[in-house]
Amino acid sequence: MARLADRFASGNREDVDALFELIERLIVEGDDYVSNLGVIGYVEGMQMATVSTRGVDPEEFRPWLRPMSSRYWEAINRFWESGTPIPDLRPE
Repeated sequence: MARLADRFASGNREDVDALFELIERLIVEGDDYVSNLGVIGYVEGMQMATVSTRGVDPEEFRPWLRPMSSRYWEAINRFWESGTPIPDLRPE
């Protein structure tokens, strides 16, 4: 996430769309381990201090989120705000 945050901080959005498409595919198409990488490793990582300490507002990532990554984004926000567990939101 540090590299992505650095790119956003510098205004570089090259290939960002492809990265977010990949994250969505990891979440939707991956097994539990791979899906968790997409959710916890990437989506949650975009909300962490690694991003904000580089002067990037995590909400700057929102326009690139796909449907499932967006749902997890909101679930992670609820977790940060109230401790609500993050459910498995993937279709069965």
